[in-house]
Amino acid sequence: MRKITKATFKSFIKKNRDKLHIKITGILNPIEDGMDFKKSEFEPAKSINKYLDYTLGIEGIYLVDFRRGNYFKPYKDDNFTGIEVSNCCTYFTVAVPN
Repeated sequence: MRKITKATFKSFIKKNRDKLHIKITGILNPIEDGMDFKKSEFEPAKSINKYLDYTLGIEGIYLVDFRRGNYFKPYKDDNFTGIEVSNCCTYFTVAVPN
């Protein structure tokens, strides 16, 4: 499989917007200067109209600006196929049902 880039991720979101699911695994906790990890399940993605350059219009997505700040890797389980994303602010998976 080819390397997943920010452009690949944006294309995946655009192509699958109507059937996207998201699982948020970690969120920055500035009080403790670290990440709060939680066990979560995939939920249907919800549209938002805030910070579109960073969220791509999906609640739970947050991409950072700096060039090497977002890390992408393929995701696949028995029920979903998608992309895992991690950066300094969050750790989440966006996927579509198989």
